[in-house]
Amino acid sequence: MQLSVHGKQINIGDALRGHIEENLPAVVSKFFDYTTDAHVTVTREGKGFKADISVHIRNGINVQSHTSS
Repeated sequence: MQLSVHGKQINIGDALRGHIEENLPAVVSKFFDYTTDAHVTVTREGKGFKADISVHIRNGINVQSHTSS
């Protein structure tokens, strides 16, 4: 799975990027057998952060999610 991690108007540090790259494929593989690519965009939201996640699964299926902290 190809994974891209970007920050929207913020700089994503190596630790956060590494955490996402290490854990997201394991979580996605629990639910889907084959994924082609995933995109994660982290933005600042108030005093916390928001992550928008988009995973492309074969046969034209896209799964989108977001989380806030």
